[in-house]
Amino acid sequence: MKKKCYLIIDYHYGNMQVYLLDAKGTVLSSAQQAISIRSSQLGWQDYDPLDITYSLRSAINQAIQKKKKTEFQIESIGVVTDGHSCLIWDSETGAPLTPAVPGTCIRANNIISKFVRDGLSSQVKSTTGLNLLPTYIGPKLKWFMESIPDLYYKGVKDQLMVGGVDSWILYNLTGRKLFKTDCTHASQTMLYDIHNLQWDSFLVNECLIKDTFLPDVQDSQSDFGETFGFVPLVDGIPIQLMMVSGQAIAQGSSLQQLGDGVVLFDHPGHVMVNMGQDIKRLDSNDIEVSLMKTNDTTTYYLKTQVPFPNLNESVLRSPENFNEAEYDLTLENNYGIQWISHFKSQSINNTIETLNTIFGVTPQTKFEHLLRAFYESFAYQTKQTFLNFEDQLGIILKELKIAGVLKYHPFLMQYQADILQVPLVRYKQPLVRVMGAFLTLLSSYNKVDYDKSIKSILSVDKSYLPEMDPITSLALYNEWKSYYDKVYQLQST
Repeated sequence: MKKKCYLIIDYHYGNMQVYLLDAKGTVLSSAQQAISIRSSQLGWQDYDPLDITYSLRSAINQAIQKKKKTEFQIESIGVVTDGHSCLIWDSETGAPLTPAVPGTCIRANNIISKFVRDGLSSQVKSTTGLNLLPTYIGPKLKWFMESIPDLYYKGVKDQLMVGGVDSWILYNLTGRKLFKTDCTHASQTMLYDIHNLQWDSFLVNECLIKDTFLPDVQDSQSDFGETFGFVPLVDGIPIQLMMVSGQAIAQGSSLQQLGDGVVLFDHPGHVMVNMGQDIKRLDSNDIEVSLMKTNDTTTYYLKTQVPFPNLNESVLRSPENFNEAEYDLTLENNYGIQWISHFKSQSINNTIETLNTIFGVTPQTKFEHLLRAFYESFAYQTKQTFLNFEDQLGIILKELKIAGVLKYHPFLMQYQADILQVPLVRYKQPLVRVMGAFLTLLSSYNKVDYDKSIKSILSVDKSYLPEMDPITSLALYNEWKSYYDKVYQLQST
């Protein structure tokens, strides 16, 4: 009897990864294939769409070959992508007409500037829940239409397919038959009306395309077709999940209830909070909205970033090479050092740079003093983010799920719990994004297997309960906030 398994395809900024998982969520096999990025001029980046297709075939073949001695059958497929990469291809031949441009490319910066001059910022935010940023797909599509003459003539003949890498992957998996996406990907294009759950005709027209060029939008858990003619997969495997990576993290962190939140302790820190089934007005430019629709129920999520202090590359990117035990973090305090970080968008490469202002450094300052202030700064700024949610939207954090590269740093996690005054929960499973997609796929495809697997996948590895008394916690935060306000007051003068 063949062992059933599930295939999760995870495309993230030029890195194609695939996972074969059994019904319990155990990774049976995995493989990854890096895709060569091309830079034609300063700040411009793109990928060859055919390389994306090749890397998918190669990664799947590698994963299957690793288990070639095991008899297994792929029951269903899920597709996860970063949601920021897009391309245009010919609807008649299936040939790419543009490169695949990622969210890190700046070629659409001038388009954003024009949108701002035309006063579209508030309309984009109120309609899509997103800020005007070149990261998203809409501005890049307009750049394509303005810069590649052949697209206009193809468009007149209705020969264009305009989509993200998720739709390109599905199109190829199904033998170039189906052109679809899901609501989580659509909501990150800057073209999707998150209130009426449809493409917004005005924004679509602003980007010089037509609704008919865009993929059909379905629930994340639904029938996206079957594999056909895509070697090394057999024909007829159902594709039943498409999901943007941020939403997969939310599902893998079990943000099921109003006010449930997760912080991805990465560089920078990414925050998502369950906002419930109603959209509230957002007055902050720092907060955006994403959504998830399953079984006719739409749930909205707040998302934002927390400035992450710059310190040492080994701390941020390779925590396994950083021995925290070498430093004394049992210090009574940080010796008066206050670390303030904020974002600054860079016009050259469209990256977010973290700028630091540090108070209290003396000749006697040691590295561990800076290290402690570094961790404390992140904890304070995370609290500031959740206070903004509470003040603007009335959403009170009850429990914080933690993920990312620094979730195993005990001092940061305990201090974060102390400052937030809520429990922090870390799950045993490190592949949060993949497991979120797997659980979502399984919940619709096989409820019996889902009930068995969710208990092991969402089993708690470590909980951090507040140990600091609330008065001390608030006093420490207020002290840091006074320095924060001083920095921004100086910058505004």
